[in-house]
Amino acid sequence: MLSSIIRRFRTFPRKKGKIDVEGIMKRADASMQKKRLFLDKDLTIKQLCGEIGTNRTYLSFSLKSKGYNFYSYVNRYRTDYFYALLSDAKNRRVILIDLAEQSGFNSLKTLNRYVKNDFGMTASALRKQIYTKNLSIAFKDSGKAKTATLS
Repeated sequence: MLSSIIRRFRTFPRKKGKIDVEGIMKRADASMQKKRLFLDKDLTIKQLCGEIGTNRTYLSFSLKSKGYNFYSYVNRYRTDYFYALLSDAKNRRVILIDLAEQSGFNSLKTLNRYVKNDFGMTASALRKQIYTKNLSIAFKDSGKAKTATLS
């Protein structure tokens, strides 16, 4: 009981005043898109905080309020980038691990976890679907997160 109260207390900032969650997320999104920070396999929350001018507590709180943790947030960008690479016909013969690494993933296993969450299949099965049925990946922004569909 006491430990759950302490854990809940730790998730809130200790300073008085409100956190500008929207401002922090806008700066984080802008940095991720413009500078493509997600392509760095060794990206840390500390580095992202330095880029956007906030601290770890505020960034973590902002991400959590949007339904993310740091890794799920960064891997969403990596997954979107992977889908763009996969949809490009010039990458048709490139092996998946190379596309995963170009997208910032350390392993194909992590990539497959996100692809399975989006499409219910592995990255190789998705590639096969795209090329055999001449499909493309469409993104829909639901406010909380993007969802990808085959169209």
